[in-house]
Amino acid sequence: MTTIEQLTIDKIRNLPSDLQQQVLTFAEFLEFKQQQIEDEGLLKAMQETKDDETIDLTNAKLFLER
Repeated sequence: MTTIEQLTIDKIRNLPSDLQQQVLTFAEFLEFKQQQIEDEGLLKAMQETKDDETIDLTNAKLFLER
């Protein structure tokens, strides 16, 4: 854990309990959104790879038909 992370944790612990809960809920939301963005990026990369493979197969087929 970095110094910044430890300082952040210490600051959160010093907040009143209702604010601590709000901060933790928001942090969970941010983690969820980050995972969602990473998943979307992975899906996009997989689709681009599939599209590239389709183009390669189409080009190969056209070449063989000549």
